[in-house]
Amino acid sequence: GDGKLSATAADTGQPPQDAQPDLANLIVARLAKGDIAAQVQAAGVVVRFPFLAPQFDPEAVLLSARKQSVPQTDLFLGELYMYGQRAARDPRKSLRFLQQAARDPATTIAADYELGRLYQFGYLDEVDPQRARDYLLYAARHGYAAADNALARLYASGKGICPDHVYAYVFAKLGARSGAPAISALRDQVYAALDARDRAQAQQLWKQESALQQQTSPVELEQ
Repeated sequence: GDGKLSATAADTGQPPQDAQPDLANLIVARLAKGDIAAQVQAAGVVVRFPFLAPQFDPEAVLLSARKQSVPQTDLFLGELYMYGQRAARDPRKSLRFLQQAARDPATTIAADYELGRLYQFGYLDEVDPQRARDYLLYAARHGYAAADNALARLYASGKGICPDHVYAYVFAKLGARSGAPAISALRDQVYAALDARDRAQAQQLWKQESALQQQTSPVELEQ
């Protein structure tokens, strides 16, 4: 998928409202019986949706697959150790694997998004909003929808930086294209706080950012 649900599910361990866990578990079980590449896909699903397949051990599968250089393994390991739902949280390991995934053209954009979250939420002991912004902006401008949501929240909260409601509105409006209620609510809340001059600036910046993002095709997590 495009990552719109993966972050929430991995952070909380709870299924989204429209989840069908029984069907998903059947798919994971079938993948887990396949070759090593299929097992890696099963592990990736479980890492992102940790309420699935409680008997499945994604860490063991991914560490084994890494020895065989199976694609996407570093990305999934980075996520596994960052979120800490199906293995002990280890941000340093997460950083190492995500940096490796960022060097692979097939996972660069997804890895940049995850690196942005790693720095945005201070998993490495302190928040680094500048690095978070750089990684997230790269991902957003390459079609990674979840990065727009993360940037909107970064600018709205001002955690580690001065709040910027103009940019928060721009990225919230971009993120709201997904139809997610939370980001739509943030868009409306930030817009209400803008004066007429800021609203005009925000609309112009939104047009510019939309044009930049339309120059690239939407990116999916699964390559």
